[in-house]
Amino acid sequence: MAAEHFGSPAAPVRASIGGYPIGTWLAGLRAQAEVPEGEKGALEPARRAALEAIAPGWAPTWPIAWQRTYAAARAWWLESNGRVDWAQLLAQTVLEGEQLGRRVAAQRAGFDGLVEERQEVLAVLGVERDPVLAAQAAARTWRAAKAWPQVSQADRFRPGRLRAGPVRRPGRAREAAM
Repeated sequence: MAAEHFGSPAAPVRASIGGYPIGTWLAGLRAQAEVPEGEKGALEPARRAALEAIAPGWAPTWPIAWQRTYAAARAWWLESNGRVDWAQLLAQTVLEGEQLGRRVAAQRAGFDGLVEERQEVLAVLGVERDPVLAAQAAARTWRAAKAWPQVSQADRFRPGRLRAGPVRRPGRAREAAM
């Protein structure tokens, strides 16, 4: 499992080893880890400590898909002896099925919006904010917001406004044929 997922326990739910559904097992453990300690269904503290000893960060606070991509970026970085120019990484770059180029570019574009812990782990790999990508992302967001008019529910039914549902015109009713 770890070798297939860059030394990370961030295996997808569908992952299996020797027929054992390791991905499902890990997803269940992560779900238990989210339950507050002492409540029904919570992961036992001893088991949590054992899992942390084996693989620190096995249950990150962010989505596991993000963790899987981070593990791929870290593997790329390690294979390159820490000398990766992330700005030169093509968006089409795929590493072991992970859309590495596209996702790294997205992190560099939205770096300021990431929680501090994510910024720190990315900074260790040299992934930093890209002002050009950030400006392009902001422009896309602005254009998308401007493209769809913001109309309230009440305004949708005013004459000359967008309407919800079929338009009914007076005098156009037809009787059913017998």
